[in-house]
Amino acid sequence: MAGERHFEAETQAEKGLSERRSLEEGRRIYSAYAAATVARSRKVWVRRIWLMVILLAFAKGLATYQKVVAANYMAHREVYGALRQVLLGEASNGFVVADLACGTAPGSAAALAGSKVARYIGIDIS
Repeated sequence: MAGERHFEAETQAEKGLSERRSLEEGRRIYSAYAAATVARSRKVWVRRIWLMVILLAFAKGLATYQKVVAANYMAHREVYGALRQVLLGEASNGFVVADLACGTAPGSAAALAGSKVARYIGIDIS
């Protein structure tokens, strides 16, 4: 009987040690997971903040750019006028226009008015 009790006590001690190790391992795994989750969350928030900063800067820059275009400081009217002449004189029926960095496309719309354009694709980040 004494031997059995000693064996039971030893088994329970090993079981307790095993449970503590499992608990410690679980805590370690959870801590690593929590740290990784927090790090990912921080990265997401940093990206969101930078995106907001960029968008605000872009919006401010867009207003300035629109003033430059309206005042024709960069000869947009002449460029779109030349484009219109080419489109009306040389473009075939049903042509496709891909306009990169088109903004709200007022110049392109004016240049394409009355032309034989079949499709207009405007791409911009605004």
